[in-house]
Amino acid sequence: MIDNDKILEILNDKTSKIILVVVLVFACLVGKPIIEALQGAEVTPVEPKVVEPSLTNKTLVQELTLLDIDKKDKKQLSDYFLTLADVVKTEPGLIKTTEQFKNFNSIAGQLNFTGLDLKDKYANLGESIDEIIIATLGKENEDLTQEARTSLVNVLNAISWGFNQ
Repeated sequence: MIDNDKILEILNDKTSKIILVVVLVFACLVGKPIIEALQGAEVTPVEPKVVEPSLTNKTLVQELTLLDIDKKDKKQLSDYFLTLADVVKTEPGLIKTTEQFKNFNSIAGQLNFTGLDLKDKYANLGESIDEIIIATLGKENEDLTQEARTSLVNVLNAISWGFNQ
């Protein structure tokens, strides 16, 4: 940790003063045009890419495509399951068993959908999603092997796809 005396010593050094002045002048000359350029820049959000699933997974999510769900809710659900698939795929140390996945999905879903009042808004929605996941993982707590992880990621992406149909 640097104490105040050390800071004063550095600031009183002639070389340090020159470097400080050069940095400040550079920031004044270059900083303002950069800030002005960024203020006028348009930010285009990147939409996540939903990939068409296999025929097997299309069949699994068929029931979801038939549900009458509001467009904004479909978007929220699709984005959630796409993100969930990404977490399962890229963070293998976070979710190691099927039970950990079910708990993670439950907590993440509650946090993600707080305030949206989706609970009981659509008959059998939660049950349908649970059945799809159980059809992929089974009911028993098992280690999430690479094969099971890949299957889970594919079915989560298929669920996301189903909400876009």
